[in-house]
Amino acid sequence: MKYFSLLLLSVLISGQLAGQDTTFAKGVIQTLASPEMEGRGFANRADLKAAGYIASVMEKNNVAPLNQKYLHPYTFSANTFPGAIELRANNRLLRPQHDYFYSLSSPAINKNLHIERLFGDTLKTRPGLRALRKKDLSSSVVITDMIPDWLGDSLSGAVAAIFFQADSGKALVWRNSDAAKIKPFVTGKLAYNTVLATDTIMQCIIENQYIENGEAVNVAGIVKGRQFPNRWLMITAHYDHLGLLGKGNYYPGGNDNASGVAMMLDLARHYARAENQPDYSMMFVAFSGEESGLWGSYAFAASLPVPADSINVVLNLDMVGTGSAGITTVNGEANPTLHNRMVKINSNKEYIATVKNRGSSCNSDHCPFDKLGIPALFVYSMGKEWPYYHVPDDTAPIPLTEYSDIFLLVRDFLNQSSERVH
Repeated sequence: MKYFSLLLLSVLISGQLAGQDTTFAKGVIQTLASPEMEGRGFANRADLKAAGYIASVMEKNNVAPLNQKYLHPYTFSANTFPGAIELRANNRLLRPQHDYFYSLSSPAINKNLHIERLFGDTLKTRPGLRALRKKDLSSSVVITDMIPDWLGDSLSGAVAAIFFQADSGKALVWRNSDAAKIKPFVTGKLAYNTVLATDTIMQCIIENQYIENGEAVNVAGIVKGRQFPNRWLMITAHYDHLGLLGKGNYYPGGNDNASGVAMMLDLARHYARAENQPDYSMMFVAFSGEESGLWGSYAFAASLPVPADSINVVLNLDMVGTGSAGITTVNGEANPTLHNRMVKINSNKEYIATVKNRGSSCNSDHCPFDKLGIPALFVYSMGKEWPYYHVPDDTAPIPLTEYSDIFLLVRDFLNQSSERVH
């Protein structure tokens, strides 16, 4: 009976701890995905608000600053849209994020433009292209289903080019990898059937702000190892998201990647407790600029605060808010020992459904460290319970279906990462 009581108490305590972890994560995600954070992009320097919050969470949980400071700056240039964004077809107001978006390469504009529709395979023929080049597009917005790079110079006379999304079943997905490049004409993407066949005039309004040689920051904290303080495990997550598409229109980035930041901070506070002090030192880094091309992680990797060969592993957490279908380790094929270690732990503990493997890909912040020869994995969760990616619907609350078990799997993996894999 005494044994049963102790066992029951142990189960209850374990459940409480798991619940506390989820509660902590929900709080972090709620804050980072809130309207006050404006999508954590460069517009209105919302990225710096998020960085300050992350640093405060580290400090509150006794995670020491890296080299006496939490904020580690780097220089960037980017085009942003903190002001008015408006698109009207025949004076009918369209909804940003839902009906359309402008590319981050677009300049400021405030004009009424004639709608020129250019659809179909006829544009791929020489006569079609010759006819297009003869058109006067100097007061036009071209709406087309063609690939913009393929049309090339044929649209050089147009004021704007908005590319029609033919698949009515897909949401518009905004990417900002061209954030530092301003092209001479407006580009964007239009949802299916947004501009009807009878519309003739489009009013385009964009207020942009180009930030040149601005200062962005990565946020870094450490927990020193008990036995091997000069050997390191690095846990990373990007805290930026797409930010604002005009005043009041923001992309929250709940799963991408407030969830990864939440788990990184959760691990940091776990290891910062005296009873959990690791044998090896741990570095917890939240990067900015990931959505723009891994800017923060490349800057950090270019001036590593410790020797590269002293880092046993880099574990990057990016979108871990689901998990009903398990997790995937990107770069696992290039690091089979690391991947197999995670598979073995999961097989023994049965934390999640599966641990899948993927090849090398420079699609998140593990990449700059992998290029330095440091063993690096990028972990993301899988599951259809949260299909939202780079859309306004990726907001809090998110499911966190297997958050607690993924946390335990990652914790066990880190506890077993005592040697660098060559």
